[in-house]
Amino acid sequence: MAGKPKDITGQVFGRLTAIKRLDRQTKKREYFWLCKCECGKYTEVRIGKLSKGETRSCGCLARELTSERKSKSGLDLTGKRFDRLVAIKPSGKKNYEGRLWVCKCDCGNYTEATARGLNGGRITSCGCKRKEHITKLGKSNKGENNPAYNHTLTDDERTATLFQRTSAQYQYIRNETLKRDNFKCVVCRSNKHIVAHHLDGFDKHKGKRFDLDNLVTLCGDCHKEFHHAFGYGGNTREQFENYLRTKKR
Repeated sequence: MAGKPKDITGQVFGRLTAIKRLDRQTKKREYFWLCKCECGKYTEVRIGKLSKGETRSCGCLARELTSERKSKSGLDLTGKRFDRLVAIKPSGKKNYEGRLWVCKCDCGNYTEATARGLNGGRITSCGCKRKEHITKLGKSNKGENNPAYNHTLTDDERTATLFQRTSAQYQYIRNETLKRDNFKCVVCRSNKHIVAHHLDGFDKHKGKRFDLDNLVTLCGDCHKEFHHAFGYGGNTREQFENYLRTKKR
């Protein structure tokens, strides 16, 4: 005959105080107990986990320890200011540099940024600083003011490059690239805003401009990430391979 269930009413296990035995049991006839945590929350725990010390809180202890570890390692940016941005919370998303943080800009807009971008001083606003700078100078973001503008080209070379980028030959090789890659990004498999990206850059490697093996399909986000990391102009296959490795970690 089974013995009488052990009464642990009022006993304390870490942050938990046993309140009452519940009718619920495991298959091995182990009872669950309703417990109150020091933080005020209630939880249901098997008596075995309480007596063995495996469960000591409603979960708040583990969350606090995780938060403390992140804080010590410099990963918790909550409330920290980076020029015009204040980090609010992790967004739950990641890119090749790490997890993204939701940040509020002094202008009132919200944006997402990586801890590396914030700590490194590369991201200091939602984009409003650049807009203000351009407006102050009375310049647009076209022509020589565009970050991708190549100042080393002559007018004749710039005209020839523009023609090649809009030529039927270029459109053909672009379409062949997208078709070969099944119209999906080779990095994340997205099909949003896809482009044909030159591994060895269009500007510096004239002989590879229409080489199918020198092009890959990227979505708009991955294309932007790559150029954000490696800049515009003079890009190489090695840079892309490095970018791809970081994305697969």
